[in-house]
Parts: sequence; C-alpha cells; structure tokens
Amino acid sequence: MAEELQQRSAALDRWDACTDRTAATAPAREGLQKRFERLADPDGLLDPVERAKRVEDLRADHYRDMRAKSAESRAKAAGAAEYIRQLVDSAPPLTAAQRDRLAALLRPGKRTPTSVA
Repeated sequence: MAEELQQRSAALDRWDACTDRTAATAPAREGLQKRFERLADPDGLLDPVERAKRVEDLRADHYRDMRAKSAESRAKAAGAAEYIRQLVDSAPPLTAAQRDRLAALLRPGKRTPTSVA
C-alpha cells in the first residue's frame, strides 16, 4: 500500500513538472499504434488503406471495451455506496458513550486504544 502511494505521488510530481504532455505521451501513442498494426496485419501483406481501416476498427473495439469496463466499475462502486448508505440508515442511533468515543477518535492527535461500547 505504501509503495502504491509513493508511485502515485511520483506520477503526480512527474506530471506537475511536465511542460508538454502531448510530447511526453507520444511514445505510448506510437507504441499502441504499432500494436494495432501488428494485430491487423501480422505479416505486413495488406494494402496500406486496408491496414489503416483494420487498425481503426481495432482501436474502436479497444476503446469500446474500455468504456464498457469503466461503466461496469462505476456501477459496482455506485452499488457499494448505496449498500453502505442503506446500512447506515438502518443502523440504530449511537449511544452517548459511542458518540464520545467516536469524537475522541476523530480529534486530531488523540488516539486511545479503548474499544467502542
């Protein structure tokens, strides 16, 4: 987990320092283009116009799949959030002791090891 946070921080620092994002991402776009070309015409025998058409079809399929996976992920997250809302709404109210304990836990610099009653 800590390593992932360090990596995210490093990525943010890199993009903060970047002055030309288009140039910085050009190698990735070129690599993806070459990947689609290899998939469309592995032997390099197609007419350039036909190869370009197939590459565009592969690219469209790729991004369509990405959109579908993203929509599925957002739907799952929305469902989880709704489930949590339902749990919170159906939970009994906190007792005074539980409220005090929660307030103590949320106070900056104040962490006590006692459990919530």
